[in-house]
Order: sequence, then C-alpha cells, then structure tokens
Amino acid sequence: MVDKAPAAEDLKETTAAADTGDKAPAATTDKAPASPDKSGDRVKDTTAKAPAPDADEAEDLGDLDDAAAEGEGEGDEAAEGDAPRAGSFLDDDEDAPDGAAEADDKKAADKKPVTAWRDTALKVAEQQWLKKANFDKLDKDKKEAVKKEIATKAEGLRKQLARYGSLEAAALAGMEAQATLRAGEAKKKPGPDASAEEVAAWREATGLPTAPKEIDIPKVAGHQWTERDKPIIDSFKEAAFGADLPQASINKLTEWYIAAGNDAHRMQMEALASIDKKDKKETKQVLKEEFQDELDGRLALMDQLLGDEEVFPDGVGEWIKTARTPEGRVLRNNAAFVKFMTEAALERYGDGSLITGDAKSAVSTRKAELQKLMRENRDEYNRIGGDKELIQIIAAEEKSAGGGRRSRAA
Repeated sequence: MVDKAPAAEDLKETTAAADTGDKAPAATTDKAPASPDKSGDRVKDTTAKAPAPDADEAEDLGDLDDAAAEGEGEGDEAAEGDAPRAGSFLDDDEDAPDGAAEADDKKAADKKPVTAWRDTALKVAEQQWLKKANFDKLDKDKKEAVKKEIATKAEGLRKQLARYGSLEAAALAGMEAQATLRAGEAKKKPGPDASAEEVAAWREATGLPTAPKEIDIPKVAGHQWTERDKPIIDSFKEAAFGADLPQASINKLTEWYIAAGNDAHRMQMEALASIDKKDKKETKQVLKEEFQDELDGRLALMDQLLGDEEVFPDGVGEWIKTARTPEGRVLRNNAAFVKFMTEAALERYGDGSLITGDAKSAVSTRKAELQKLMRENRDEYNRIGGDKELIQIIAAEEKSAGGGRRSRAA
C-alpha cells in the first residue's frame, strides 16, 4: 500500500514525458504499476522522483550520447532514430521486444557507459564495410566470406580502440594521424602536368637541388678530381637530378664510385700481372728452343736497341718496352716480336755483339790460353785443334769490331 496517491503535478509531469517519447524517471514504490490508460501507454505510480546522477555519471552519459549521435550521423548506414544495437551485425539474436521489464531497464542502466562509444564505433564501421562490399547483392557464399573479412577487421579495430580511454582521445589520435598523412602528401612529387614553378617549389621544400649545376660532388680521400673526370661528373649530376636524389645520397654514391673504381683497377692489375708472368714464361720456352745458348745475348741486344737514341729517339724505345697488344698482353712477351727485334739488333751491331759480359771475358781468357799453348807445346796445340778454335775466336772479334751485317756487306 502507498501512503498517498500521486499528486496531480507529478502525474502531469509523467504524462508529458510519455507523450514526448521520453521515459519517465524511475521511482521507488510499494505499489504495483497502475494499469494502462486509454492511450495504451504504461504509466507507473510513483511517490518520489529518482535521484539525479552525480557529476561523473552525467559526464559518462554525455559521452555515450555523443557517440550514439555520431553513429546516427553516418549517412545511409544509420537512419535517423535507429540507434545501432550494442551487438555486431554478425550476431544472429533478434532485437529485444518493445516494452522490456523494469528489471531489464535497471540492468542496462547499471552497465558502465564509458565504453559504449567503442561499440558504437565498431557498429558504424561494420555498416560502412558492408555498404562498400554491396553486401545485400552478394550470394550466400560471398556473404560468408565478407562476414569473415569484416570480423577480422572489426577485431583489429576493437584492439585499436582499446588503446584509448575515451571517444575524445580516439578522435584526437585520428586527427594526428590525418595530419601526418597530409604532411606526407605535401611532400609528394607534382605530376607530369605540373608547372616548372610548382616542381621548383616542391624541390626546394623537400631540400632537393633545383638544378643539376647545384649538385655538389664531394672530395674523396685518396682521389683527386681532374679535367678528365668532368664528362662523367656532368653526366652523373644529370642522372642524380633526374632521380630526385638528395645531397646525402649523392655523397654516398660518389664515395662508392671511387671505392668501386679503385677495387676494379686493383683487380685488373692483379689479373694483368698474372697474365704477364704466364706469357713471359711461355715465350722464353719457345725462344730457348730456337736460340738455345744465344737467347740471353739476343735479349740483351734487344734492350740495347730499344735504348738506342739514334734508332728510337725521345724515349720511344721505353714506350715499346711497356707497350701492350689490343688484347692487353705485353708486347715484348711475344715471341715473334722478340725475334724481329733481335734480328734488327744483329743487323745494327753485328754477330759479335752476341758475345757480351761474362761470355766476352771467357772468350778472351780462352784466346790467351790457346796462344800460350801454341808457343810452348806445339804438338799439344795441334792435337786439340787449337788452331781452328783460335781462328774462330779471332773472326768473332773482328765481326764485333767491324759493326753490323750491313756495314760488313758494304
């Protein structure tokens, strides 16, 4: 039993709330709710108004209202007056029937509203994904596939939203992300239809040279740039400018270019040294078979000829000594070249010129021995054929002293 009937003023307030579609504040009473009036609306008997929410609850409820309003304002996805339900579109549960019991209203009120904005955001996102996929026009199999895809996206979004304690914090984070993206777009190179002024402004804003001539080619330790490098430097500047390379990248590439060039040169020299050693050995074997004991004398004659300023003036002979064939092989390591040069030396210096150095000393000693033997022991001298040997030695000396083959013929 109640102590007294509801006052007229309270009844008016309750009726007005019902007419506007708002739920009247809940009130505590010992009496069961009154029977419906003629309009079919359920009006509860009350003896006192429900206490107003404290400041924290009011703020949380305000956040929830804002989140719900945001979800309703997303165009076709959320029609006016149809707030999305807390569950996902993936749920198969039907909407709760109208006119839920007071106990259900109390349970909903007990739910903490501080996280409700996340549910709303998820629901709105799901609706947008559905619309983008033309979900209603898909067949059953494709719908299932889209559901799985959206469920994966929703789980990722749920984890992302969980990082933020309020709708405001999530909104600020989104604004910061958009600002970062816009900043990146500002650095994007203008398209092919952009004016020269737009491209120049973009290059200046991004710290790029505005012309190839503005590119600086740095000094590299151990390398000296010369006029011979100018063509390759100019070509590199053009390529670097066309590729929109910043100065830092140009510096690194220049250092790499010099280092790579030095490495290539070193490897080339090592390869040539190996080839030269092999060619010299093989050529000497060929010449040894042909000239035998005369080989060393012939090689000495070739060097003598190449150093003769009358034959090769202005150091031309020194160039020939280090010259290489088109294949990169040393010219003097070619057997045919050596034969030609030694024959030319013999023409100029005579056959006696082959007796040089220790050989000359040995010949002179032998000549003296034969002459002494001839004076002291004529029989022994004749027995060993000393007369013939002495004649050969004297003839060789005369050839050497008389000049080359051509001079003797003359």
